[in-house]
Amino acid sequence: MDADDVAEELYRLPPVQFTAARNAQVAEARRAGDAATARRIAALHKPTLAAWVSNLLARQKEEARQLLELAEALREAHRTL
Repeated sequence: MDADDVAEELYRLPPVQFTAARNAQVAEARRAGDAATARRIAALHKPTLAAWVSNLLARQKEEARQLLELAEALREAHRTL
């Protein structure tokens, strides 16, 4: 079990599922006798809703590009009103 892979999976989950899933992964690491990985996983913090959405968007490169283009278009529209 790799703590970075577990973190990647956990941060894709909706925040309401995060804590239970994290605790299950900690228990699994402990059962496997990997105390260091269990500690690393246990230290992961539940993301805020905004952070979770940002993480998901960051993994979707095309959607992120489109969102940035929309933001620029909205700024330009606001400037020229």
